[in-house]
Amino acid sequence: MSRFVGFGRLQGVRLSGTVHVWTVKDGKLGKVVASPRLGPHSFFKVALKPGTYMVMAIPSPHGARPQPQFVTVKPGQYRRVILYVEGM
Repeated sequence: MSRFVGFGRLQGVRLSGTVHVWTVKDGKLGKVVASPRLGPHSFFKVALKPGTYMVMAIPSPHGARPQPQFVTVKPGQYRRVILYVEGM
């Protein structure tokens, strides 16, 4: 398994909650393959098989809109994903 790590911040404030990771094939979303909770300092870590994925935080109850990020995981590599959130 390869791994990627990521984190999210909202205007300098740590995010809490869950992130969803979907498979992506031929430009289309597949199924959710992981739903890690954001840990201390808004970090998360997921072990994934090589492939392409879309990562997005669940929308905040105070109106923040998470921006999806796409990542391609290659065998034996670590990938880093930064989740951006707009507005409040």
